Amino acid sequence: MINSIVSLSAARLIASLMQAAAFVSLARQVPVSEFGITNTLLAIGALAMVVADLGLGTFLLRAHSLKDPRTRGALLLNAHSTLTVGLAGTGIVYVLSRSGDSALAALSLLPIAIAMEKNFDTSSSVAIADGRTRLVGAGIVLRRALTLSAVLAAMTIGFNPLLSFCGGYLAGSIAAQLVLRFSRVIPESSLRPQWRLEYEALRASGSYLASNVSAQARQLDIPIAQLTVGGYGAGLYAGASRLVTPFSMIAVSAANVILPRLTKAKEVRARRLAVQMGFALAVMVVASVPASLLAPWVVVILFGDSYADAGAAAILLVLALPFVSMATPMGAALQAIGLERAVAVNGMSFAAVFVAAAILMSLTWGIAGVAAATLVAYIGKCVALLAMMKKRGGSA
Repeated sequence: MINSIVSLSAARLIASLMQAAAFVSLARQVPVSEFGITNTLLAIGALAMVVADLGLGTFLLRAHSLKDPRTRGALLLNAHSTLTVGLAGTGIVYVLSRSGDSALAALSLLPIAIAMEKNFDTSSSVAIADGRTRLVGAGIVLRRALTLSAVLAAMTIGFNPLLSFCGGYLAGSIAAQLVLRFSRVIPESSLRPQWRLEYEALRASGSYLASNVSAQARQLDIPIAQLTVGGYGAGLYAGASRLVTPFSMIAVSAANVILPRLTKAKEVRARRLAVQMGFALAVMVVASVPASLLAPWVVVILFGDSYADAGAAAILLVLALPFVSMATPMGAALQAIGLERAVAVNGMSFAAVFVAAAILMSLTWGIAGVAAATLVAYIGKCVALLAMMKKRGGSA
């Protein structure tokens, strides 16, 4: 399991660093407010795709490891739902851009790109459950490499940077899909209609949907900043947020590997795992304190002097990073021992706390208030998850 976590984490980290480099390049080529709008759309699109996913990605990690026949129905249903939402989103963004700022028409490429990206992530659950993490990692790295290449090319030849970014994002999502299809990770039988299995998969994935939506609710931080402090403030916050995003990907990889492995285990000792995760969290918290002091300087070095006012938000987001990162694998460990409903309740509760706190605190402290809300909400979430693991540990 450790080798799988390391392999997938390395791929996600490399891809996230490429993504961060693409955002840095884009931020230096477009106005701060335009950078804010782009990140707002990405955040809203990501949340919409989590809803469209219907919890099937997490369900597949567990179901395929147990040889559940509903796996086929889940794969097909996800393709239908994400494609439908992606096409609808592309149409809506295009119409809005034509009635407003036509320069933002390039953003209409993002919804369908996000949809294909989400379908790749969900379908790759099958490969992860089978231990084919290197294949998944190759697709993840390839899609970000194409995005970065497109943005750097725009910088070199003077092409429209926003169109290059969105086009590269779409090209990367298509390339990742091709990796899975040509590798025959998805059985051909999964591409034929399986209406009964689709319905049964939908019924089984409901509790996972609630957990996934609540986890993705943190991505509303940039839209909340857009709403409360405007496009310029959202752009500043996006710069601070992109600073810490690559490092949170390690936790996502750990969760993707933990769930199918613990599901197949004959005996699960959640109490021991809680101690290990609690120790890891403590180490990360200690390390985050000195790192946070460097955050304002790093933001300016990467994004430029225009982002100097993002310093306070960057400090708070670095301090929140350990809690945001560990919440995902903690939830996965509890889901693996059949406590997916408890994880869903935890997630929805603290998602509500975060959204309410982010809106209220941003009205007083601006983008620093949004970051502070992230820190407070995720401290509470991690404490609650650790308590659940210790209380219900030892049972499988």
